[in-house]
Amino acid sequence: MNENANMDNLNTRMEPNNFNDQPPKAKSSKGLLIVIILLLIALIGGGVYYIYQKHNNSNNTINSVQLYKDSLNSAYTTIEDMFKNSFSLDIFNDSFSLDGSITLNTDIPDAEILNGFKLDLMGGLDYKNKIVSVKAGLSKNTTNLSALITFINNKGYLECKDIFTKPIYLGEQDIFTSIDEALNKIELPTEKEVFNLEIIQKLKDIVINTLDENKFTTVNETINLEGKDYNVTTITYHMDEENQKRTKSLIKEALKNDTELSEIFSSLDIDENEAGENFDIVTYIYKNKLIGANIYLVDAEEKVINLTNIDDLLKIKMENEGVTLNLEEKSNSFSFSLKDEEAEFTMDINKNGSGNLSFKSPEVEVSFNLKNITNTANEISLDFDLKMKNKEGEVYNINIDNAHLNLKKGTFTSVNTSDAVDADSITETELSNAAEKIRNILSGFGIDIDSLLENY
Repeated sequence: MNENANMDNLNTRMEPNNFNDQPPKAKSSKGLLIVIILLLIALIGGGVYYIYQKHNNSNNTINSVQLYKDSLNSAYTTIEDMFKNSFSLDIFNDSFSLDGSITLNTDIPDAEILNGFKLDLMGGLDYKNKIVSVKAGLSKNTTNLSALITFINNKGYLECKDIFTKPIYLGEQDIFTSIDEALNKIELPTEKEVFNLEIIQKLKDIVINTLDENKFTTVNETINLEGKDYNVTTITYHMDEENQKRTKSLIKEALKNDTELSEIFSSLDIDENEAGENFDIVTYIYKNKLIGANIYLVDAEEKVINLTNIDDLLKIKMENEGVTLNLEEKSNSFSFSLKDEEAEFTMDINKNGSGNLSFKSPEVEVSFNLKNITNTANEISLDFDLKMKNKEGEVYNINIDNAHLNLKKGTFTSVNTSDAVDADSITETELSNAAEKIRNILSGFGIDIDSLLENY
């Protein structure tokens, strides 16, 4: 291994006072190599601390290429564990439901009548047993109105306890033919297409197989990081013109030999005879821990991406053609921001599932307050508030408070059909009573049905 090559170049460009310089705007680079850069920096950042201790010995020497390989493998295992018990759904074999609720407040003209109303919606599907349910509810203060429709083997039933004393049989309708047609049009992705760990593993293996031990150098030096000097082991992977072309050739060959990857990356044009600017991937190890990293444009002497990991605070900063990305991760929180000259997106998330997301532009401002998030093998749910301000043209605000979304597998609410009555059997008296109940409910909502009918 060429561990000590190019030492003069390394020591010249890694002066202690230069490490914390703000990363300048990046020059043009190849999209594929940027993908490889980000994958490497993310996975090495995630895995190198755990692996380094295994490779550190009394002579304080490191097998750099093996360190990178093991770090990538360790980081993939972390990702795999993260998603192993996450929610997944087979629409055609799992019984499931999606329900949600919101409370709306707005100053939009003609929509203010909706202020203070709570809307509840639920949809459930048991495709195997041919059961589908839809429920809608509206409430304000102490007044409620809800209705539940269930189809069982294409037989429809209506339950509206606020108006009718018994469920009503609606007759037969070929509802599942319509559902089949809708699902075919939507072309729902499979779980494998939504989040494919196998694809991530293949890409990880491709990156590992492109690593060239002769392009690694290692040096012990002093750097200044966050205002403090550290005696570190600096490991550098050199992506010079030769290595870029070799890497592209290996990636192109690997994609060609894998049908699944070939389909996914069919639009990716890889020219193994072309290389971008020479760059290095640099990592800094201090006392068996990754404390910093950067991606360095060699000829321009510019750091494109800076990473620091001091006192359990991980920071990543990148600037590219007017776009600035910042990421910070602590033991109990995560923050991210992305902005250009006109718009900015920010995200602050706590490990307990709460947090805030916001987007600002000259046209609109959106604020998303995430109160709670649950993600298990059988359920995923969100509790949040949402505020939006339109600033283009007519200025108005929309606030959605105490919102709840829940997607879960298992049984769902459906009409109890045992005492259902046929719609044709409802008497005039029952209809008259139902009309009076509707009038009272609308009155509780602050709606005068008589005035409403007069206007129409």
